[in-house]
Amino acid sequence: MKKGNALQPIKLAIVISSLGGGGAERQCVNFMKYLTRHYTFDIHVIIYNDRTDYLPDDARITLHRVQRKPGDFFRSIRQIRRLLRQIKPDIVHSYLPFPSMLTALSVSRHSWYVADFYRTVRPIKFPSKEWLSQQLVHRIANVVVSNTEAALQFHGKDRSPKTLFIHNGFDSSRIKPSESNSDEIRVVFLSRIDDPKDIPRYIELARKIRAIRPNVTFICAGDGSKREYYMQQSQDLLGNGIEFPGRIHDVESFLSACDIGILLNFSSGAAEGLSNSIMEYMAYGMPVIATNRGGTSELVIDGETGYLMGDDDDDLFEKTLRLIDQPELRKKLGQNGRDRILTEFSIKTMTESYLYRAYRLDDPR
Repeated sequence: MKKGNALQPIKLAIVISSLGGGGAERQCVNFMKYLTRHYTFDIHVIIYNDRTDYLPDDARITLHRVQRKPGDFFRSIRQIRRLLRQIKPDIVHSYLPFPSMLTALSVSRHSWYVADFYRTVRPIKFPSKEWLSQQLVHRIANVVVSNTEAALQFHGKDRSPKTLFIHNGFDSSRIKPSESNSDEIRVVFLSRIDDPKDIPRYIELARKIRAIRPNVTFICAGDGSKREYYMQQSQDLLGNGIEFPGRIHDVESFLSACDIGILLNFSSGAAEGLSNSIMEYMAYGMPVIATNRGGTSELVIDGETGYLMGDDDDDLFEKTLRLIDQPELRKKLGQNGRDRILTEFSIKTMTESYLYRAYRLDDPR
């Protein structure tokens, strides 16, 4: 693979549905920002959705929009193929299954193609667009990436010479000083409010805790198709122990005022790959309580940075109450988590893994 330098930067084309709204999109943007700060890259981003919430203001990042209409699959392929011919990238990098399928059908054999495919742990049904995408990507891509080892094992791809896992990276420059008020304990669930998140279990936990600890507030933050439904299901607590503030725009300030981070999934169906929410909890010094499914155990060390949960509701209640009542334990587990994120899950570590392991670059500077 070529080397980058000031006169001849490496051309990178990224194909992703949008630059807003999800964890993959945030990771993509953080990756691009780090590349432009520390390496010599000319980056072109191809999207087919109008959301650009996270779009960086950087002259070295060029945005291209594909006009995609429902049902007009081949028109999208033609547009992406045309853009890639114009850009002539050294490396093409796609995120998520459907953008990866479009890319696999558009990319030239002259470009090194990396597909960032596996970001959740869930069955891929046959026949489906996701199954077709998986088949195409594994045939055409040079490298197929997962953000967790658990996903590769689940799909039986952990022994494939094409696959590797690269954990998400956290940009430590985002961290703001803690603004938590010790008189009020804030227990946050930051996620899309949708399946497969076990919001009913979180609401029931809030009921039990509030009955004996009225100084505790539960905040279910994020948007999603089931937000209104769950607000109706917790009418008895709304404004009196539980809040549904919707999408949080200033995540950094919000998390700096929280004390305990929770992320629960249903015991069946899709599971987390490597959760950005959990990484953010840990980076902000919060102990984590999370369902032990998917790639969560690659991030949370049970008893050291928080607690991994099974289906036992009494255990969930007891562990949450322990953290509420013991501020020193809360501080210790939270600090352990922050140290783990900053040393093992940094944006620098993630970027270098892509450059040397996925892109196979000799000297990207």
